[in-house]
Amino acid sequence: GRRSVRRNTALRRHWQAGGPDRVLREVMPDYFHHSAQRRRHTGLVQAMARATPSRAARTEFEWAARRPAGLAALSALQAPLLIVSGAHDRICPRPLQQRMCAAQPSAQWVELARCGHFIPLEQPAALTRLLLQWLRRPSAAG
Repeated sequence: GRRSVRRNTALRRHWQAGGPDRVLREVMPDYFHHSAQRRRHTGLVQAMARATPSRAARTEFEWAARRPAGLAALSALQAPLLIVSGAHDRICPRPLQQRMCAAQPSAQWVELARCGHFIPLEQPAALTRLLLQWLRRPSAAG
């Protein structure tokens, strides 16, 4: 929505003015649900951001600012879908997850407690367990 466009436009400006460290000051509070998780993973997130070439970052910000919501694509999807979200994700919050599930009622949605936006970093064992269970389930066709 408009909030996303404004946020991505602002992040692109921050990158232009101060590079990845300036962007991280803005986004780190929203990435992790708890300060302990943020402290634990800050080094990795900083290393990833600093390794991102400016051209790639600019392209990503521009794409994110104009990408479609994707709900129509979810509605048309004819494949199994697992949606995993963090209960404390401030970037893709619960209302967005609920809209995704409404767009594709056959989707399986799992919301992880004590988790923010970076599920693979905050809850790697839970995510792995969910993915393995989902991949091992009998297919709807068979």
